[in-house]
Amino acid sequence: MKISKSSELFDRPTSIRNYRYIDISLELSVTVNKLIDCNPYFSRDKLAIEMGKTRSEIDGMLTGFHNFTLKEIAHLEEYFAENLIKIKTNNEIHNNI
Repeated sequence: MKISKSSELFDRPTSIRNYRYIDISLELSVTVNKLIDCNPYFSRDKLAIEMGKTRSEIDGMLTGFHNFTLKEIAHLEEYFAENLIKIKTNNEIHNNI
């Protein structure tokens, strides 16, 4: 079994799915950072306590390259009382057909 060099991994074309994943991750991190920065009630320390994580884990999550789980997104939405992602309803899907 041949193990590829790291340089070969970076030479592979990036799929549209990967670009979309990165875009969503970055947008989610930017949104959460804005919510924290724009409201003195919110802070990374309070968020860490609320989510049962350390401050450094929260900082890592908010870099833009964290693989958010649905549970983490739901927890963030509950903490901020905001919808952070939008999923189309059945009616919205049928109206677009």
